[in-house]
Amino acid sequence: MAGNAENFGAPIDPPRLAHALLAVSAGATDKAALIGDLEEEFGQRVRTSPRAARAWYWRQAYSSLPHLLLERMRTERMRRLGLAALAVLAGFIFISLWEIFVARNAARGFAGLSGTPSFLAVRIVYLAAQMFGVAAAGGAIAALIFQREETFLHNAVRRLAPAAIVMFLPWIIATLNPADTYPLSFRLVWLALAAPSLVGGAWLVRKWLSRRAP
Repeated sequence: MAGNAENFGAPIDPPRLAHALLAVSAGATDKAALIGDLEEEFGQRVRTSPRAARAWYWRQAYSSLPHLLLERMRTERMRRLGLAALAVLAGFIFISLWEIFVARNAARGFAGLSGTPSFLAVRIVYLAAQMFGVAAAGGAIAALIFQREETFLHNAVRRLAPAAIVMFLPWIIATLNPADTYPLSFRLVWLALAAPSLVGGAWLVRKWLSRRAP
């Protein structure tokens, strides 16, 4: 390693943890130059005092980490990851609010207009309204994080599927460990309809955007 020094015949390297933190935080273009300079300076300082050299290396790591992390977050890949996380969170919140304010009210409105409808009919209306919300969330995710140069299938596997797992996780957990009055069959039907609804919404928005693209 550049910067190794001999102290009583034994090589002394920079602190491993500090070195690892710098290596992980630095981008590909900064890593070699930054770590190389620090190791060279460390090699000179360690000849005088290994303890002081290690302390100096840690101080350099502490002072460099905020800047390195900020620069890393500014890269295109990190921006995409941040946007993807934001899209998933927004989709989860949207589906939850849609269920509370739209789907439930649609079911109640149908029940009121129909007089004495069957419980099954009310559930069907509720599910239909819910799936509109899920489809809208899929469309929003497609508009925000799908890559135009990639195929729909590639986008669906790499971006929509992980988002679906996160957004549907509460329903999956409730299906495996029910804690309310919803029957298991209803939750299974919800999950079975939610996946194609999410994909369908994403597909429609992707198709619409592709037509508008120059």
